[in-house]
Amino acid sequence: MTPDAQVLRFPTAASAEYGRFSRELSEDELAGCFFFSDYDRARIADRRGPENRLGFAVQLGTVRFLGRFLEDPSQVPPGVLSWSALELGLPTDTSLGRYGVGEARWEHQAEIRERHGYTQFGQNGVQDDLTEWLRARAWMSAESHRALFARAAEHLIARRILLPGFSTLWRLVGSAREHADARGFAMLAQSPTAAQLARLDALLVTPAGRRVSMLERLRRPEVEPTIDGLILALDRARELSELADGLGGLKALPVARLPTAA
Repeated sequence: MTPDAQVLRFPTAASAEYGRFSRELSEDELAGCFFFSDYDRARIADRRGPENRLGFAVQLGTVRFLGRFLEDPSQVPPGVLSWSALELGLPTDTSLGRYGVGEARWEHQAEIRERHGYTQFGQNGVQDDLTEWLRARAWMSAESHRALFARAAEHLIARRILLPGFSTLWRLVGSAREHADARGFAMLAQSPTAAQLARLDALLVTPAGRRVSMLERLRRPEVEPTIDGLILALDRARELSELADGLGGLKALPVARLPTAA
């Protein structure tokens, strides 16, 4: 499956939630990202008027929580607005309607990036570093595409790197997983001898009088909860053991990748 096809198959709801607020935040989440230090408060106090002060604070907390800025900073849960206003001693009915479409929001984003050390994803070396991290993680963990995608977003947020577009990160994750799979299969393919390769090739042949190859038959476990089913399962286990006898390469794989190889 191509990366483009993978993007299309990813649940629409998940892509819609990426880099956005999909719910009200818990008190712990608010305290973690919308708590403002003395340094933060000094920068916020430089803004003119309650609307700009609240807008700057909300953008600062937003990028901490989401890993990116919202095009319209006013599109945050009501709980975020009320919490931030109370933190700063501003009127709780302060609206960000005009701020959310005004020019000041862009200036505030630039200042937050500079003063708080946020890096644009497009800067030189950022994508290369992420690709290296993704390949190492994919190789050692063998996580699902969705799980690795979530870990990648967390990784970027922790390092104050602004999240790229959804499809960009999704494709990078897919590429890293494909690289890890190819690396694992290449390692396994290098270990068999000529005789062992011939034995494996024979699995692809469909014996006379049968409808499936030996490989397809061995891939289907016995599921009958009877004595006959148990005997067939033991026979299958014996065949697999004989087939694997002398084959190497598995010990070189990370433990998490063994199910993938199987």
